[in-house]
Amino acid sequence: MWTTPSDLAKYILEVQGSLTGKANHVLDSAMTTAMLTPGKNHWGLGIELGGNDANPYFTHGGVNKGFQSLLVAYEKSGDGAIVMTNAVGGAEIANELMRSISR
Repeated sequence: MWTTPSDLAKYILEVQGSLTGKANHVLDSAMTTAMLTPGKNHWGLGIELGGNDANPYFTHGGVNKGFQSLLVAYEKSGDGAIVMTNAVGGAEIANELMRSISR
């Protein structure tokens, strides 16, 4: 899938809003909750899950030839970030930028 950081940000905001019932334009709250319910190896429906009960987050990386990206978003606080690179090995840069953002 090809996308932009702005469109991924809209996706994050829609998921976060759907959880609170404030935005159900694409997914209703029940489907969003199911999507973010941990399953095998900390994966929900198409997205990796992390954190703890007090501060859960969802994350997903993307890789195409020459491009790598990472998104991380917190379910309750509304925080999130997206890093997209146009470099092989860009995941290393994305991870380092995410660590810097989190600090």
